[in-house]
Amino acid sequence: MKTKLILLLSIFCISINSNAQGRAVPFTNGVFNNNFENFAMIKVKSRNNGEHSVKSQGTYYFSKEWNKCKVQTIDNKTFNFKECNYNVYDKRMEIFIDNEVILLKKNSIKSITFQQKIFKPTDIDLPIDNKYYQLLFSNQKLKLVKFYYLKKNSVASKQSLGLYHQTVSAKSSRYLIQNGKLIKLPSSKSKILKLLGKEDQKRKFRKYNVKKDEDLIEILKS
Repeated sequence: MKTKLILLLSIFCISINSNAQGRAVPFTNGVFNNNFENFAMIKVKSRNNGEHSVKSQGTYYFSKEWNKCKVQTIDNKTFNFKECNYNVYDKRMEIFIDNEVILLKKNSIKSITFQQKIFKPTDIDLPIDNKYYQLLFSNQKLKLVKFYYLKKNSVASKQSLGLYHQTVSAKSSRYLIQNGKLIKLPSSKSKILKLLGKEDQKRKFRKYNVKKDEDLIEILKS
């Protein structure tokens, strides 16, 4: 299969020139064009997580539904795909084409936009195991980002007394990236204002709910 795929790719790359920038990537008989192969590789053949999925109820992905996305590469090429998702379990971006799950190469990606959210590869050393973050806000001084992780719970079965099954769901935590350092945001408004050096502006922000991303962003902008 691997030899056949390489041969098909070679024939395909010789026979056509890529003109996919800003449009949907042409895809014929499971073979992607020569620009596409620079930032993606075939990883698995199923959108299920194999052994991981059958052990738990829920999804190991950011979204239950696969959605359209726009991928921008580090060399400023733009590609649009119909089915994309973030694999929270394996910390990887995936697209689904011609019954193949394609793993995007992190080092070749500048940003991925889907569900009106912008995801970017992590560009600093992290004490946590995440390869991508959702960018909520950025300016010259800092970035407000969100990292996703899986939360596992044991839930009592409704059908069998004394039987429990495992459920999983995607959760998130917000951080600041400042001067190349990752800072976890505290949960209270007063601590956040102190962290930002705005503790003397409590009255100004008294109606703001820092649990809401949009309110927190407004505080950062001020």
